[in-house]
Parts: sequence; C-alpha cells; structure tokens
Amino acid sequence: MSNPSSPGERPIDALLAERNQYLTWLARLDSKASTVPESVRQRVRADYQRRLEAVTEQLRAHRTVVHEELTKLEAAAASLEARLAEAEERLAEAEVRHTVGEYDDAQWEAVRAEVGGEIEATRTELGRVRESIGRLGEIEAQLGAPQAPAPAA
Repeated sequence: MSNPSSPGERPIDALLAERNQYLTWLARLDSKASTVPESVRQRVRADYQRRLEAVTEQLRAHRTVVHEELTKLEAAAASLEARLAEAEERLAEAEVRHTVGEYDDAQWEAVRAEVGGEIEATRTELGRVRESIGRLGEIEAQLGAPQAPAPAA
C-alpha cells in the first residue's frame, strides 16, 4: 500500500502549498486597503497570478497519477473489507461451534487468537488505506478530475 507521505506525493504537497500561498496572497491583496499606487498593486497581482498559473499547470501534470493511485487504493480497500468480513464470519462461526460444544475451550481460544489477530491487522491496514484515500481524494478534488484522452480521429 502507499504511504501518505511517500516520496511520490511530496512534490504534489509542495505544489499544493505553493498554490495555496499564492491564493492567500491574492485574497489579502484584494481585501486590504493600501496606500501604494494602483499600478504597483496591479503589478504584484499580475506576478502572483502568473506564478499561480505556473504552479497550477505543474499540478495538472500530476492529476492522472493521483487518480490512478486513488483507484488502486479504493480497490485495495474493497479487498480488505471483504477479507475483514470473511474473518469476522469465521470468528462468529467458531464462537457458535464453541457455544454448542463442538469446540472445547482450547480450540475456541486458539481460533479466537488466530482470527482475532487477523481481524485486528486487517482493520489497521484498512484504516491506513482509508486515510490515504481521504488524503488523495482531497488532492484530486483540488486538482480536478483527469481529463480522458481525446479519441483518435
């Protein structure tokens, strides 16, 4: 699974931070009264806008990669959810077998320890994957969905 702070995402994080900084500066420039001449304000605005457009273009280059990673993580989450449900069912079945007397206490404890450990490990991994999905989902929302390639003529 992908780690949310993997090296492949660091450039995106830096670009998003840079983009947010330009947006903040532009908003402050608009909201604050100033005694500087309007020509200076416009020059600063044009500089921030140019830099914002450049970083936005760099971010667009990452859209497809983010979308593909998000798709992989969503598939991994579905697989983990299925594995978790199956393990929980095995544990419930073993509990019923213990309750009716088919499994003695030692058998029940062995199954409970083994399957319980599997359930806990799966839940932990699923939590990490969901966290990564949330993070990449936010990044994808900021970048916009990747555009499908144009069909060949």
